[in-house]
Amino acid sequence: MMRRLKLLVKIIGKFDQNDFEIFIAWVTKILTRGVPEEKRKEIKEIIEKAAPEEVSKMISNLEDKKVLSNSLFSSIPCSETPEHLQFPTREG
Repeated sequence: MMRRLKLLVKIIGKFDQNDFEIFIAWVTKILTRGVPEEKRKEIKEIIEKAAPEEVSKMISNLEDKKVLSNSLFSSIPCSETPEHLQFPTREG
């Protein structure tokens, strides 16, 4: 998951405020699912502090604090990510 986010840093950094808020809601939901409450709070705190131009820093903070070390998503290859966990696209 983190590797994939790193690949998207330049794109996410160009999001307008509305798109960034949608992204933050999505990534928070994905990264906190099935995580103990203490870690969930830490993940949310890191994510909510980020601005579009700070996505790289947000990813580094998540990695440095190892808040996702026991996450289910760290072991799922990109090609095997279930459809319901993939980033939503705009229709239209």
